[in-house]
Amino acid sequence: MSERQKLLQDIESFIDKSGLAASRFGLLAMNDPALVKRLRAGGDVRTETAQKLRDFMRGWKPPANPKRRAEARAA
Repeated sequence: MSERQKLLQDIESFIDKSGLAASRFGLLAMNDPALVKRLRAGGDVRTETAQKLRDFMRGWKPPANPKRRAEARAA
């Protein structure tokens, strides 16, 4: 398995567990909502970018109460 494939597998697992949409992950991690789409299509990232993505996944904490945030946006 290539490093790109391993990174994509790690990202896919993270977004499944976190509940984040792929575009939201890319936006939060790298300010790039199309990042995961490009990786899924076979694109690659630099080593530094891959490390930033892994650091983001390692340090990410879910919102304290996501339901309240959604209710606040709807009001």
